[in-house]
Amino acid sequence: MDINYQSQANAAEQSVLGALFLIGDPKAPAVSKIFYSLKIGSFGEAMHRDIYRSINNVAQTGSRIDLITVEAELRNLLGIGSNQIDFHLSYLVDLVNNTPSPRNVMAYVTIVKNAAVERETLSLLESGLVLMSDPSEGTPTERLGLVISSLERARNSAVGVSAGGLSRMSDIGKEWLKGVEARFNGEAAIGLKTGLANLDKILAPKDILPGSLVAIGARPKMGKTAFTLKIAEYVAIEEGKGIATFSLEMPKEQIYERMVSSRARIDSGLFYQSPEDVYNFDTEFAKASQAISEYNNTKCYIDDSPSVTITYIEAESRRLHREVPLAAIMVDYLTLMTTEKAERNDLAYGDITKRLKQLAKELNCVVFLVTQLNRKLEERADKRPLPSDSRDTGQIEQDCDIWIGLYRDSVYHADSPNPPELMEAIVRYNRHGGTGTAYLELINGYVGDFLCNVVFDNPSARKTMSAKYARK
Repeated sequence: MDINYQSQANAAEQSVLGALFLIGDPKAPAVSKIFYSLKIGSFGEAMHRDIYRSINNVAQTGSRIDLITVEAELRNLLGIGSNQIDFHLSYLVDLVNNTPSPRNVMAYVTIVKNAAVERETLSLLESGLVLMSDPSEGTPTERLGLVISSLERARNSAVGVSAGGLSRMSDIGKEWLKGVEARFNGEAAIGLKTGLANLDKILAPKDILPGSLVAIGARPKMGKTAFTLKIAEYVAIEEGKGIATFSLEMPKEQIYERMVSSRARIDSGLFYQSPEDVYNFDTEFAKASQAISEYNNTKCYIDDSPSVTITYIEAESRRLHREVPLAAIMVDYLTLMTTEKAERNDLAYGDITKRLKQLAKELNCVVFLVTQLNRKLEERADKRPLPSDSRDTGQIEQDCDIWIGLYRDSVYHADSPNPPELMEAIVRYNRHGGTGTAYLELINGYVGDFLCNVVFDNPSARKTMSAKYARK
């Protein structure tokens, strides 16, 4: 059914305000629903906004909503000498007299809310036309991204993706207790695991909480892509959850091949040789077929669009999340992204990390962000990475919830006492739990737990580990 919300908006706004007076009790469920559903800006008429703001203020004090209390608040809001006061007060009386019953108030709330969405969208489209006509705001693609982003935020606000505003401790506590009870009963997961037992021991007991931004930093040849794809494999296959991967470094076919090879525990060279040249080809290819079958049943998505912007990642993630709830988003990697206008690189990348953190909160998922570290770390005696090694991305230390550095001693030292397959995943920073070093192995693109199955929280224990597992 087609409804012209704008033509009905004024009458609906009057009915909502009149219903609030008729209900009177600020603690009544209907009043709470109205305040939750409508913001002051939802009202198109300026006078209605003043009255609704006054009613809100009265309700916050716990006083009854009536002509006397709202009149006093209006005088305080507009000023005793305002020439609008008398008109407002006579209007209040008309509101009460012309509203027969609060019974259908939520239907009026819906009309007011939809009319507000229409007004905001039309305003944004008008601003978008002006923006698209202004070359000083960037390239056409950048300007289009800004328009899409603003419209997407308006849509999310309209459908209640993110309910902002102040919340009472008692209301927050109720929701928190529901979550605690669900976890105690095994009805809800605590957080996201990586599938790497040694690393998950460090992140336990909370694991990686939804809404977290996880930074993964390393120099080249440390196994960044293999590490992140292992996590993606676990989330998609073992957990059966939705995950979106934005790969700016590798084509999606190569990503797919690496994920299949890693899952099957086979050498990807199998796919580039004739069957008669491969020992035990049928067995190896059967493993690959099994991995392919497993991935075909997952909610795993890959985007290899080059030079993407943060606006593009936001829009695509929101679009997919509406169809398939996402548990995780992978971005590989930060400094390959196209930055939006800024005075310096660090400010541009800082904007990206801040918005990725906001995206994680908005979608209630985990965002993994891979970052290439500054080569200056190789000038140190101990080349194990630190958060401060992030190149042009100092803001990432403030925005991320967990920072993990990847390190392989054998890449820098041919005579390293550590096995060449040994990888260290060093949790330098964890807002929700402990830190330490998880020992992993990297073999033919596959990342797994190192055979020692031990996690050292004390960095000095590395020497003990190196001596114990040194090759003879």
